[in-house]
Amino acid sequence: MAVYANQLWTVGRIPRTWLERWDSALPAAAAAWAAMSEPDRDLWASYGRLIETWESWHQEIETLAVPQRARPYPQYFGAAAIWAAAVDAPPPGPAPLVRQFPLQDTVILSAYPRPPPPPWPLAAHVYATWIAPGGWGGAVVYLVVFARSTVPLQPSNKYWRTRGVGGLISITPGVPVLLDGLLVNCQTSGANAEAWIRVALVEPGLVPFFVGEQERGAWFIA
Repeated sequence: MAVYANQLWTVGRIPRTWLERWDSALPAAAAAWAAMSEPDRDLWASYGRLIETWESWHQEIETLAVPQRARPYPQYFGAAAIWAAAVDAPPPGPAPLVRQFPLQDTVILSAYPRPPPPPWPLAAHVYATWIAPGGWGGAVVYLVVFARSTVPLQPSNKYWRTRGVGGLISITPGVPVLLDGLLVNCQTSGANAEAWIRVALVEPGLVPFFVGEQERGAWFIA
């Protein structure tokens, strides 16, 4: 059965083609779910109810292309499996362990032109600082970076297959991390009003608890 990533998570603010790279995790997810005990399934159901309250789980743009009954496992379990593969974490286990809960989290992006000169095509060094008013649960948290500096002439999906995804870096609250390398990975170039950066925060093996808005402007590229 062809079930794609954008059918497993309402990914309105995440490039769907990035998640589709990790569809290979889904057969193992189906097998794991089929072998899971009812008590463990209940624990995952509790996680599903928990993330229903998270803004990062609800996106306005996308709708599910496959009804719930057509999947061999719940949407939240398939999404967790894809994100685990995407951040090189082990597949979801019998019980999801959540240490970080969203509570007005923000990621502040700051640009500094020097020194030394930033790598091309950046016009400034870019740092990200995670502000966590609810505190830090002590878990490993990854910042995932997406960026675009031009409006693609080709269809958007083809664009995102080749560029725009910078990668990820571990982050802790209040400690700035340098994003230069990740932004260069996005193959950004040029400067126009359509340029933007977007970040997500995710615990390994779970779905993102924070998906930021587009930070628009050409302030970070040459």
